[in-house]
Amino acid sequence: MARLSVFVISYNRHYELKKKINFFYKNFHKEIKIFVIDGSLKKLQLNRKKLINKNINYIHYPTEDYHLRLNYLSNLIKTPYTQIQNDDDYFDQRTLLKCCNLLEKNKKKGYVSCYGNSGIYSKYKSQIYIKQLFNLDKKKLNSNNNRYIRLKSYFIDNPYSPAIYFSVTQKKVLKNIISIFKKSREYYGEDIQLFAETLITSTVLMSGKSIYVDDIFWLRNDSDIKKRMEFKKIKKLIKNTHVYSAVTQYLYERHVKKNYLNNFFSNIFVHLKIPDSEEYFLKKISKIFLQFYMIGFHNKNKFSLKKKIISIISLILPSCIKKYIRFNFGINGPSINEICTGKKKVNFKFRKAFLYEIEKYFINYS
Repeated sequence: MARLSVFVISYNRHYELKKKINFFYKNFHKEIKIFVIDGSLKKLQLNRKKLINKNINYIHYPTEDYHLRLNYLSNLIKTPYTQIQNDDDYFDQRTLLKCCNLLEKNKKKGYVSCYGNSGIYSKYKSQIYIKQLFNLDKKKLNSNNNRYIRLKSYFIDNPYSPAIYFSVTQKKVLKNIISIFKKSREYYGEDIQLFAETLITSTVLMSGKSIYVDDIFWLRNDSDIKKRMEFKKIKKLIKNTHVYSAVTQYLYERHVKKNYLNNFFSNIFVHLKIPDSEEYFLKKISKIFLQFYMIGFHNKNKFSLKKKIISIISLILPSCIKKYIRFNFGINGPSINEICTGKKKVNFKFRKAFLYEIEKYFINYS
């Protein structure tokens, strides 16, 4: 019987999506149910009989609107635990189930989500390399009993990461996220897509405590983020090419003028049934995110001589030389072979079988 439902939300990226579905097929686990919500205009051609036998459900729901695709999940949540994935992210199924076990064991202690180490993978000369990301995630105070401390630690006191966005959660958390998204959409319209990740992460952190595991949990392709459809959608909304700095500026300026985030957090308080006695946190929490967006905006626009020099060198050097430097001087991390044979030490736990399967799959995939 399935214990975990994984929801993959995709739009107009059939090459990545097909690769992801095939990986699910080759690494099937009977305790995990897969739902792919594809908003693309064209339907992806798949061997449906083959996939259904492996508990993989492809749903063609043609719409660019992330909120509508997220809302569609409401009727699909049947298992005790859930997870949201992108179409180019890969997870060790055993680690996901380990998270389910830990959450089951600790559900009476206020734990509602579980996440772990993250990395970025890249291919070079028939080898896959892994670079660890967000090394400070395990130092975040996500297991603290205080909601305010959890939020401040995650967004302000440590470098931000999307790890909580991809965490395994109790099903009630995802249901609350969908409800809050729907209510917030009434107030913000399409702008809600600009901080969808913030909404989901905030709701998880405010719902309860999180468990961190040292295992490699999440691997992402090193493909250019600007190729993602959600990036293009955000660019279209704010009409600016410097997207991330523009998003932070846009939200920061709106909040200063209109107390923009107040409605956003009020909806979270209502849906999570946070007592009135904790309402005083609302202003403090708004300040956290005001500071978060302000820091993001200033960091993106702050002049850095080092970054400028690297940028100029990057423009001058041929692509083959840049790749040689990145992969031979450890910039893209060690190879899977170096990790599994112990030639290079890493700060995360891993299953050799999973890493070798990742390597075999991406080397052979065409």
